Amino acid sequence: MEQEEPAERERRLAGERAQVTLRREKEDPAERRQRLAGNRARSALRREEEHPAEREQRLAVHRVWATLRREQEGTTEREERLAGNRARVLNAGD
Repeated sequence: MEQEEPAERERRLAGERAQVTLRREKEDPAERRQRLAGNRARSALRREEEHPAEREQRLAVHRVWATLRREQEGTTEREERLAGNRARVLNAGD
């Protein structure tokens, strides 16, 4: 199989992302809830079967990406993220 050039790959992936975005914009709210519930169920099953070392590695990668993302965000983005965190905590008590 022929190796894809980085620019070609990026164009292809951008097109795929655009198709997914369009599909999700047209998606019925009930279908969206069902799709997301399925995603959560698959993730939960994968985590149950995960070896402790794999879990630690996955969480370490997550922490690195989260740190990098925070370092790149501006003040407004940080304030919005923290406000969203506070809202989730308050709503969790309902």
